[in-house]
Amino acid sequence: MNETNEARKTVMVKGVITLMSPLFQVETSEKVVGEDGKQKLILRHRRDKFIVTGKNGELYPISILGISSNTLRGTFRDLIAACITDSLKAKADLPSILDYKSLIALFMGGGGVEKSTGITATEALNKIEAMKARNVVVSLFGASGERIVAGKTVFGVPILLCTETVDSGLIPEEIYSQYKSFISYNDVMREQQLVRHDDLSDINIMSMLSEKGIKEYLAAEAKTAAKKAGQDIKDSTRQTVFNAETVAPGAKYYHYMIVKNATSRELGAILAAFNKIAEYPYIGGMSARGFGEIALEYSFIEGDSTIGDVSVNRNGSRKFDYNDLDGTVISDALESFNSYVSEITPEDVQFE
Repeated sequence: MNETNEARKTVMVKGVITLMSPLFQVETSEKVVGEDGKQKLILRHRRDKFIVTGKNGELYPISILGISSNTLRGTFRDLIAACITDSLKAKADLPSILDYKSLIALFMGGGGVEKSTGITATEALNKIEAMKARNVVVSLFGASGERIVAGKTVFGVPILLCTETVDSGLIPEEIYSQYKSFISYNDVMREQQLVRHDDLSDINIMSMLSEKGIKEYLAAEAKTAAKKAGQDIKDSTRQTVFNAETVAPGAKYYHYMIVKNATSRELGAILAAFNKIAEYPYIGGMSARGFGEIALEYSFIEGDSTIGDVSVNRNGSRKFDYNDLDGTVISDALESFNSYVSEITPEDVQFE
């Protein structure tokens, strides 16, 4: 399926991510001594470092609890790929869907174009361009293998909206101008002691254990007790309490993505991902506990013109809304992608 739309100018998609619940994205762990003198393990949230300008013009570094741009990129890729595979699975007359290499290329970016004997550089490039014209995921995000296939989408690093980043000019004025004040980057972190619910403390559940089950339970308890006593028992399975850094709900991050020479279909794919995020608006860890819920407000900008905007999960609504602000670019893009997905075949996403 070849792309028939004319290439557009570079489109920037930028806006604000708002945390609707605590965000939990572990990067490292560290053993510290608490106020009670006892050692405890803390799961450290990921951090990004920025150089900012102080009130007297001095430069100094700050380390901010961040959101992984790779997580966002992976989320958008997965959701667009899922639109394609869902459409393929819905075609009941297909004897099979995708080979392993093509499936990995869709969701993970692996399995790129392999080197071939007897093929010229020009032929290899033509092969890559033909594949990108058929497969919007590879076109937007690229793939890797023995030969790298470059994608056209750049995902920026989310930057916390705080006094230090705003004052240093790291945030575009049109993003922060709608807010009256900002907190310091130090005020968004919360250290929480989290507890895994232990159903085996319930006597009614315990009474269901067989004689063998009781022995296994007592062995697990012994391992946990040994671990608490400081012994290195790596296979203990009864950890119920842990400490973790989280980012407080209400924190806002500026974020952008750039799509170079975007076609209408490719813009539609990005919009489709926003739509899918509304169905399950979570990133990071412990989403089953409700952690990592986000709301998104983004604008699509081409040159000096804002061509449209989108909102996802505003006020926890689980809804996706969009507006055309310059003609029908956004509506046309969604229609183009939906048409592409409805007509797609396994051959269109075959990686060869």
